[in-house]
Amino acid sequence: MDEEIKPSVALKLLLESGVPIKHITFTSDVCGSFSGFDPESGKLIRIEMGLPDSILRKIKEAVTEDGIPLEIALRVATSNPADILKLTGKGYFRENLGADILILDADFKIVHLMANGKMVK
Repeated sequence: MDEEIKPSVALKLLLESGVPIKHITFTSDVCGSFSGFDPESGKLIRIEMGLPDSILRKIKEAVTEDGIPLEIALRVATSNPADILKLTGKGYFRENLGADILILDADFKIVHLMANGKMVK
């Protein structure tokens, strides 16, 4: 039987077991589809779509439910994937880099969004 583990719990377990933080990522194929099957018959019972806010929800869970420091939770979703995928100019907040920035409130709700250096929200 397949079992799932929440990404925030997996992050906590990986860190506790000594996996280097630079090797851990939260990534998504946003709006990709995933299937649900009836466990008894094995028949397809639903097809759903991943939501664009999935990574942000997982960051929030890591911080608020699993006690992961915000800077670690953000790193696994920003600079770590950019480094691993060799996306120079992404994943960091530095001068002369591509400006994709979320400004969040205390409840992790998006207040402002900048994409490619332009305010979107």
